[in-house]
Amino acid sequence: MPESQKTKIARELRERFPDTPTLTLAKKLSKEHFETFLGVEDARGVLRYIEGKRGKVLQKEISDKSLFRTDERPRNPFKLPKSYAKGRKHIDIKGKKILILSDIHIPYHDIDALSTAIQCGIDEGVDTVVLNGVHWTVI
Repeated sequence: MPESQKTKIARELRERFPDTPTLTLAKKLSKEHFETFLGVEDARGVLRYIEGKRGKVLQKEISDKSLFRTDERPRNPFKLPKSYAKGRKHIDIKGKKILILSDIHIPYHDIDALSTAIQCGIDEGVDTVVLNGVHWTVI
């Protein structure tokens, strides 16, 4: 399949700027080649096509796969300190009337406030209490 004019222009720019984010290049394409691209999303779609990010079916029709990008966004773009968080647990809640309490800050919680909230839930007929965002260690 012969390359379209859009594809040729997008390839040239991607080759010149291999590490530039796709959206940034799309903005540049749509501004510099406004007569060829309908807008930023049109340019972004062409870039994603030549990068192999438009699905497996379209990947098969591209003969030149040299610009395919398999890299994902950086996992830590803000260079945050290392996390010691453990994997998430998924829990099914089977209650019919649920009281959800968030940001309890155990072990710095206010016992009176927490007891009052739980008692209010019981008085309202809750059958499940969820303490959301609670992190503590039981010894």
